[in-house]
Amino acid sequence: MGDEKGRNVHAGRMGPKLIRAVLVAVAVGFLIFFGIVAGEVFLTKRSREIDNQKNQLSQAAGRLEELQHTIKNIASLIVYNDVVQKGLSGKSDSLGDDLYAARRISSTLKEYLHIVEGTEEITIYTTEGRTLTSRYVRGAFDPQEADWFQEFLRSGRESGFTGVHSSVPMQSGYSTDVISYVTGYYSIDGYRNRLGELIINVEYNTLENMIRIDTTMLRGYVLLDGRGQPLIQNGEIQVAGTKIPEQAEDGIYERNVGSVYVISGEMDDGWVLVSEISGKELIRSSLYSVLPIFIIFVLMLVGIGIILRYMIRRVTDPINALSSAVAQVGQGDFSASVDIHTDDEVEDLAKAFNRMVVDIEELMKTSVEHEKKIQQMQTENLMLQINPHFIYNTMNSIVYMARMEGNTQIADFTNAFISLLQSTLRVRSSVYTTLGEELKNVRNYLYLQSYRYGNKFTWEILCPEEYESCKIVSVMLQPVVENAIFHGIAPKDGPGQIRIEVTVGGGPAPERVVTTTEIAVTPDRGPGNENVTAEKTDRLQILVCDDGIGMDPDTLAQILREDYVQKGGIHKIGVGNVRARIREVYADRGSMRIESTPGKGTSVIIELPLEREGEEPDVPEAAEKPSVKQKSKREV
Repeated sequence: MGDEKGRNVHAGRMGPKLIRAVLVAVAVGFLIFFGIVAGEVFLTKRSREIDNQKNQLSQAAGRLEELQHTIKNIASLIVYNDVVQKGLSGKSDSLGDDLYAARRISSTLKEYLHIVEGTEEITIYTTEGRTLTSRYVRGAFDPQEADWFQEFLRSGRESGFTGVHSSVPMQSGYSTDVISYVTGYYSIDGYRNRLGELIINVEYNTLENMIRIDTTMLRGYVLLDGRGQPLIQNGEIQVAGTKIPEQAEDGIYERNVGSVYVISGEMDDGWVLVSEISGKELIRSSLYSVLPIFIIFVLMLVGIGIILRYMIRRVTDPINALSSAVAQVGQGDFSASVDIHTDDEVEDLAKAFNRMVVDIEELMKTSVEHEKKIQQMQTENLMLQINPHFIYNTMNSIVYMARMEGNTQIADFTNAFISLLQSTLRVRSSVYTTLGEELKNVRNYLYLQSYRYGNKFTWEILCPEEYESCKIVSVMLQPVVENAIFHGIAPKDGPGQIRIEVTVGGGPAPERVVTTTEIAVTPDRGPGNENVTAEKTDRLQILVCDDGIGMDPDTLAQILREDYVQKGGIHKIGVGNVRARIREVYADRGSMRIESTPGKGTSVIIELPLEREGEEPDVPEAAEKPSVKQKSKREV
């Protein structure tokens, strides 16, 4: 049966706890590591997305700037073209010559029109009000009446690009959005001789197609002119009139809301290309890059958890089996055993446990037999106990021999011990004794202790003979005197004095020491008991004082314990026991008070009802338990 239980290994509680603890530790470590890796991947992905948008914007800006340079170069070529120069600056003699010159200029302008794809029209507006264009068929056009042309003139610029406006309609009425490049047209022979304005229109769609930015991550982009006004805009981006281009550092500006603005370098004519990366899209893209890592970490954590569970179970299952067997033995089933083969310390422990169970079972059988023999021997020993009279006779023989040898000290010491022993071992029918008998025992005790301590202390007992017949509880004063010797006089440097004084409540108050701590052991005052101790004329007062080292409140509290044990493990009747017996015998008619000042001494004041030998004590039916009060005072 035991082997069967040993083979039946239960998971127990240790395995799951250990597995949870290890898995939590591993999971926390993985989470920290994952957080670091995920943070790095997140920031790297975010940085790459921003750099990617920055590169796209830079490339688009390069294409736009290249278009600007091409348009300006075409304008320069047109300015220096002989046909155009002669046709504008030459003087014709007839209308036919003017028409021929105009046709030649239009043909020349048309040749330049095809240099750049997307050039919609090239126009020269002369100072004489004539309009020469690369298109033969179109509606009438007077730049002076166009708002965009007047706005350019008001800007005071010699050359530059205008905003977006509609082209000159064809005869069919069709027109398209264009951006014009305007520059002054001068005579080659005289630079100051302005011949008119050269206007090159570029289709808006051409510029828009040149930007070609991936808008997946963007809220939008905008092409701003030199005045900060949008030329081309896509999406929800709104930066016109803002200082974002000026606030950008290395082409990047981030707002607190999460969006990131990417700004290209300034192009000709103050153009700036700005795109806004969506903060949500940037976070989403970065999180998508972290997701594979998260999945890998989860799979790794699950795999490690499975491996750890298997390994921990291999360690905890034998321990659980051993624990189950221990529980069986604890319930008294000594047939329990374990069968563990782990080739480690657990196997050694299991073998030792099996041997221990067998040994315990054998020891219990042996112990039962041994207890029977011990009980038999104790019964025999009780029958052979020494009669106390044999001790007295032996001590009297010692006294006789001491006197024969003339050693009175041994005789006196032995007589005092015999007297104290007889009083202690006497079988009493009552808890009471007389004050004279108690003082006699105290004298014998002090006499015996004086031999032990030499000249360490002196004592004085003051008791009127008329009070020696008063009844008190037996063995009341000896523990108090013993406490004065051990805790007051013995630790003191130099000799000390113990004084015992008996008075009656109506007489003079006993001398008391100056104290800082008073522990009063008095009964509780319930309703109707306020005047129980008010009358002092019938109370016996016993003062035991010493001039020893005194006691602090902690020492006093320890001594007042009824189960107080002195050094060396010796149990004695102590002051706490005296207080308990006063409480049990006299209830609220008796009290004990201890007054002590560290370094000056201790006084114990016992107050009892004055009862003579032969009088019946007035013991209350139900004694109330006293309370312990502790207070501070300067002088008592």
